[in-house]
Amino acid sequence: MNDFAPPSDAPATVPDSSPRFPVSEKPLRPAARPPGTAAGGEKTARTDATVQETASRTETQSGPESAPPEALRPLDLRPAAPKRRFTKRRVFGALFAIGAAYGIAALTIPAVVPATVDGVRAILGPKAIAAVEDAVYGWKDRWETYRHGEDKPTEYWTPPPEGAGGAGTPGNTGGGAPVPTPSASASASAVPSYFPPPSFAAPYPKVAAAQDGTWYPVADDVAVTTANPPEKPVFAKALVHPDPKRPFSVVAVLALDALRVRVDAVAGTSEPESETVKRAQRPGKVPPADYTRMIAAFNGGWQAVHGHFGMMADGVEILPPKDASCTFVMFKDGTFAIGTWSKLAARRAEMKSFRQTPRCLAEEGQASARLADAATGWGVSVDGETVIRRSAIGLDKEKKVLFYGVGDSQSAKSIAEALTAAGAVDIAMLDVNQAFPRFLFYSHDGGPTDPPHAKSSLIPAEYKPTEYVERSWYRDFFYVTRR
Repeated sequence: MNDFAPPSDAPATVPDSSPRFPVSEKPLRPAARPPGTAAGGEKTARTDATVQETASRTETQSGPESAPPEALRPLDLRPAAPKRRFTKRRVFGALFAIGAAYGIAALTIPAVVPATVDGVRAILGPKAIAAVEDAVYGWKDRWETYRHGEDKPTEYWTPPPEGAGGAGTPGNTGGGAPVPTPSASASASAVPSYFPPPSFAAPYPKVAAAQDGTWYPVADDVAVTTANPPEKPVFAKALVHPDPKRPFSVVAVLALDALRVRVDAVAGTSEPESETVKRAQRPGKVPPADYTRMIAAFNGGWQAVHGHFGMMADGVEILPPKDASCTFVMFKDGTFAIGTWSKLAARRAEMKSFRQTPRCLAEEGQASARLADAATGWGVSVDGETVIRRSAIGLDKEKKVLFYGVGDSQSAKSIAEALTAAGAVDIAMLDVNQAFPRFLFYSHDGGPTDPPHAKSSLIPAEYKPTEYVERSWYRDFFYVTRR
């Protein structure tokens, strides 16, 4: 029986003898067999590994377009790695841990804080670190207020006994008794009539110490070794308690005779950061030519990341000035000015150095209106209301007396009030935080041209004897020489 015969009831057809397609005379090739089967359809003994090797070789030779079907690829049966999710809880937990560690360090070992903060700031950014600092210092202030809010006023030094003589160690009070306010008839050999400034009333008697507002002379060895008789002091210091709620909030104010000293600015080896002045051009220390007359040094301004405030040192611009920033100017003739840059820019050709800060705390005798707003920030650093160690520089109305102020537990408002009480009418904020604000007094233990060494500090601070002179410093600073 023919298996392909049509059924008997199918209609008869006449076969078409004309070919529909051209017929090749060549024999047809057998159809390609699927891999892994024999001619009769039986499976071969080829292993999965052989199939995989063949598929891999084919993909390598022909490219990804001719890759073998998914069915021929081996399955990856390994469990998928769990995905990490940065939830809010994780983020806040990390920030809390950073804040706690920072707080413990700030209270116990403040010297390690700057390097730690700079490292974390590079990861989280300056605003995040500023927020952590505000929180940590807030906790610290509440604790200090709880512990010492009813204590006696804090004092950085004890007045010397009446009648104590001698010039004393540089930085210590010399002469014993408070400096009397000079009269207008004072002779040329006496203390200048403008220096020291007049004694002043304590702004808040309830938290004031007995010595608040009284100026004490400060010795320097250049005055003793280079003149006979010794020259009159160019430094005088006083205490101020400018916060009515905190008896532990105290500012040490140092008055400098602006007509008998010079102040010069030095850029640190890395701060403020500059794209134009490289490391080789900024040694970060006092030039040897000024060793003989050097008597003091003190901190400069803020890191560049906190506002990019301008700086020029000895005619070399480190960062360009900003119009609205407060500026401490050292002119080529040895005089000084403090004010908003837009008011001083016309005299740029006369300037030897300048350093900018956030907006002026006071200008021409008027306190900044921003001091009344607790929410006002002073650059991208700690907020102006944060209570920390701060420093500032001021100038009297006649521009004959410079004032440097430094103190613990200060807000922007309180340190401005302290310098205002002392006699400053123009005030600029300098560096802040525990590790940086400091005023160091130097002496010359070796020969007249040997490097001077730091001997004491205006208030307790960490420093090395070779600081700023033989040892480079990475932050900008100022140094003081006798004229």
